[in-house]
Amino acid sequence: MARAARAILLGLLLAGLPSAGGDAREPAPADWNPEGIRWVGFERGMARLKRTGRPGLLVFYTDWCPHCRDYSRVFHDRDVVELSRRFVMMRVDRDESGALNELYGERGTYVPRTLFLTPQRSVDWSAHGANRKYPHFLDTDSPEELVGVMRRFLARQAASSTDAQSPKPAR
Repeated sequence: MARAARAILLGLLLAGLPSAGGDAREPAPADWNPEGIRWVGFERGMARLKRTGRPGLLVFYTDWCPHCRDYSRVFHDRDVVELSRRFVMMRVDRDESGALNELYGERGTYVPRTLFLTPQRSVDWSAHGANRKYPHFLDTDSPEELVGVMRRFLARQAASSTDAQSPKPAR
């Protein structure tokens, strides 16, 4: 009896330990990281784009979507949080904003859907992930794809801003 109790106790203790090579970290909460990311609604975000001249990142999601829940955890990543400070970060519940969903659904109305907006408030459709069928559905399990798209978008914005400010050669 004592041997069986010790075996059960040992099993319970070992079950709580990470396996060799495993990840001991707890998954990030599925809450979009409201403490680390300055999320705003669509109307406020569009006004902020115009006022600040910063680009925007617009995420369409739903509360019932498991992929959206997984994607929300990506926004706890340190690089995503740091890069988000260079964007106006907007989230729109697709089910509560049908008209916006249709307006920005030119390439599909799936969720989660991440769109990048220029400071002039137009969508840059070239800023997307690797998924050919759903190009604005970014990796929901890892931040790398989002970080890469954010960095490339910011680099293009900086280059186009520099090009616009460069003096044109005289003819």
